[in-house]
Amino acid sequence: MLQQRVTIHSSLDRGEFFFSTDHCQEHGLEGFVPGTAYLPFDIVPRPALPSGVVATVQELVMIFHSNQKEIPNPDPSYQPR
Repeated sequence: MLQQRVTIHSSLDRGEFFFSTDHCQEHGLEGFVPGTAYLPFDIVPRPALPSGVVATVQELVMIFHSNQKEIPNPDPSYQPR
């Protein structure tokens, strides 16, 4: 099975996140931490995702970033298509 790589830089303090094509992107924003996930992956089943399988980007955002706002990548050359 082919896995999809998804990289998100997020800031809990700012309540924001953005997608990137590079885990090590130098973006100049303080407090943003990169995270890369390979879809699909398993989590503990929960009411929002009873299957326990995070298979889409939308599910990843719903489970891990639902309390954050997506912002554009500050460097458009790193914005995934």
